[in-house]
Amino acid sequence: MKNLYMNTSKIIPLFLALVVSSIMFLIPDSRATAFFAFQTPVGTMALDKIFILLTFSIVALLCLNEKTLFNVSNTMKIFFLYVSWVFLSSLISLFVNGFFQINLLFFVLVVNFMTFLIGYILSCRYVNFKLYLRRAIIVFGLINSVFMLFQHYYSDPLLIGDFLRGTGERGFYINGMRISRVWGFQGEPLAAAATIMVAILFLFDSTFFRERKNKKIILLIKLVSLTTMFFALSYTYSRGSLLALGLALFYYLFKKKIKLFTIKKIIFFTMSLPFLILILSWRGISFESSTFERFGQLSHDASFFARWAIISDMWNISQSFGVKIIFGLGTGASNGIRYLTGGALDNQYLSVYYENGLIGIILLVLLFIGIMRKRADTIFKAAIVGIIINMVTYEIFYYSSAGTMLWLLMGVVTSQTRVAVKANTENANISHILKEKKQKVKRKYRIVL
Repeated sequence: MKNLYMNTSKIIPLFLALVVSSIMFLIPDSRATAFFAFQTPVGTMALDKIFILLTFSIVALLCLNEKTLFNVSNTMKIFFLYVSWVFLSSLISLFVNGFFQINLLFFVLVVNFMTFLIGYILSCRYVNFKLYLRRAIIVFGLINSVFMLFQHYYSDPLLIGDFLRGTGERGFYINGMRISRVWGFQGEPLAAAATIMVAILFLFDSTFFRERKNKKIILLIKLVSLTTMFFALSYTYSRGSLLALGLALFYYLFKKKIKLFTIKKIIFFTMSLPFLILILSWRGISFESSTFERFGQLSHDASFFARWAIISDMWNISQSFGVKIIFGLGTGASNGIRYLTGGALDNQYLSVYYENGLIGIILLVLLFIGIMRKRADTIFKAAIVGIIINMVTYEIFYYSSAGTMLWLLMGVVTSQTRVAVKANTENANISHILKEKKQKVKRKYRIVL
């Protein structure tokens, strides 16, 4: 097998990192918009799917050209078992209940499974891909954040307004005042929030926890960028993403063994608190009060109660299908059973449970556990933790932007142990060779003397 793990070329991994990052941040989501969309026998084809298919084709050609071989880890075995079960449960549904939808199966195949393999293979082949991907996510996330701030200022979707599905208006009322949510380039507040959350995590790591210290001007630019991204995230008013960001940061700091409660930090927070209160009072009903009010609406929020009602009815709905629920109702059942749930599930775990059954949800959880046990970069795992938490609030797998983000990061993390092992092995071999050469030189020198 050729040594593809230490490939240090820059052009190909940089180009592909930019392509996949553009799918997550700059290309309108095919579920939320009708941007560059046309019908095919396997469902709607849009620009995001086309980009993923082209990227996967390039990656496959690179592998075939160099006859790449991969040792399959236990995590990869679970991944292939999950993929196989998704297809099998869909096949079973064709003869049992009729909930299967070919367009959603094709969507999952492209946006989820192909994206996972893209992240896995590119991380195995190119040592620079992970670095370029992280930088591309930060840059494109910042561009999208600035666009979202303009959307908030004008209370208008701007460039993507003509492509939004339905009315396109997203918002809520506070004391009789209409508060609009921002769409991002994705055209969907929840998808924009999930992707911006990951960009914030990566920039946070780059700002405060990189080995090389930032110059003052670079540090200032990064702090301004972090602030911009956070405001953009807040203007989506996505409670799930804001909560997921906090928990992901806590996980990151815990894994980094950063002490949160030191005397200096407590003093700094105590001194900063009065200024924070003054800013909140001065701003009035704009960012802060409306964000806090959004969280306060849980006690009388229709969206929250609708989600909770669907979760509460899970047992009754499961009983209505009997043994079938063990094997799943097929890809597309999350739409087919809306007559029982009263609307969209807005929960990815429930979606997998109904579509792929108890077996499918177990395999997915095992896949998550296997990935989180990998010895990979902590910030990548923290980003996955954030999205996994956010999966409780909506069906992430069926959004090309957020779905691509999650499965790409999982593929990257899955590959990291193998890359590290290969690198350590080669470094050990190099050290052994250098040691032998040094000993030979010493012997020769002694003989000469």
